[in-house]
Amino acid sequence: MNSNLKIVPMQLPHDKDEIVDWEKKYTGTKEFASIQEFILEGQTYHGLEEVIRTNYEIHPIGYDEKQLSFVAKNENNEIVAWLLCDVFDLTTNKPELFLQYIVINPKFQHQGYGKEILNEFFLNSSKYIGTKPSNTFCYIHKNNKASQILFTKFGFQFAKMTDEYLKAETQNLYLLPCTYNQEIEK
Repeated sequence: MNSNLKIVPMQLPHDKDEIVDWEKKYTGTKEFASIQEFILEGQTYHGLEEVIRTNYEIHPIGYDEKQLSFVAKNENNEIVAWLLCDVFDLTTNKPELFLQYIVINPKFQHQGYGKEILNEFFLNSSKYIGTKPSNTFCYIHKNNKASQILFTKFGFQFAKMTDEYLKAETQNLYLLPCTYNQEIEK
């Protein structure tokens, strides 16, 4: 990565507490409104603590998959983003990466960190998830234009999944950072 960001495994409870604190600091702001709408799904979840607990801490996992959670921290050891992903089909020669969440700290939104973090994560996925995925995908709400733009920049293709969600997908993960770097230079 070009900045001083580092992506490291999430440490419970410390990192979780810092992420949950974003609600107290930023509720009512435009930046937290996007987290409210697309991560908390309106009132489906009662806060970031429940999202982390439900989707990471108590989420059942199969024998052929693993779930991983990471945080991206800056030079001040402050969490810039939280990522949650699942790797499926580990016993096959075609494992898949499901990027379930990438949540940017409201303080750092709209500053290019999402692109930088995903570029590093995709380029060096083996380092983070322990394998090279044959397919990488995520689900994006149809109204989440920021995520749609971000994943479009990485060459993901979109297909309607439900009336509310699109599936963004690529099988060319290792070509993506070149696309990203060329776009930055333009």
